[in-house]
Amino acid sequence: MLLDRKRVKFWQKWIFLFMAILMASFLIFGYSGVLQGCTNRVGMTQANPYDQQVKDLSAKVKAAPTDGQALLALAQAYQTRAGTQTTGSGSQSSDYADAITSYERFLKLKKSDQGADPKVNRITALESLAQLYVGVGDWSKVVDVYGRLTTIDPKKADYFYSMGVAAQQAGDTQQALLAFTRFLQLAPNAPEAATVKDWMKQQVQASSAPSTSPKPTPTASPTT
Repeated sequence: MLLDRKRVKFWQKWIFLFMAILMASFLIFGYSGVLQGCTNRVGMTQANPYDQQVKDLSAKVKAAPTDGQALLALAQAYQTRAGTQTTGSGSQSSDYADAITSYERFLKLKKSDQGADPKVNRITALESLAQLYVGVGDWSKVVDVYGRLTTIDPKKADYFYSMGVAAQQAGDTQQALLAFTRFLQLAPNAPEAATVKDWMKQQVQASSAPSTSPKPTPTASPTT
């Protein structure tokens, strides 16, 4: 009995240690990262669960290119599958590109082909498109997308704020100032308002500061 108790305590100690390491891994890498790491260790290979969905929707869109609902669903399937791919991999980049292409194709359709509620579907497509362009680091495209969103919903302050942030990242200070100005008009008491005002003040001060470059030395007029 004593030996059995020692064995139980021995295995309990290792089980608790394993669980502690596992929980720490959850906190550091996230649930999906731990599962992927465990899967790789045991050598298990599993087909991506979204492969069939992409395949089926691709066939549907090919058969009916103006089926807006199918095209939007295909774009979302590509985007979702990209999130399951290894970060920075060719597969992920390919899914990002296919998702972007599909969303843009959807947005070029006639409103009558964009589903029962074209406005809602266009907003969904554009918001997703903005996320994808952020993912690939194309900030100019992000600015363009939020510009389209503000056209659809010109009173949504969040769109102007996001547009301003994207313009900052793109190095377009003038566009950022315009977007943030409208954001403050729509949401003067927003949590981000103080930070935006400080940044805008700095830009105005920087643009109005006198130049520190040396003045050219006047040259003597030639003697006639």
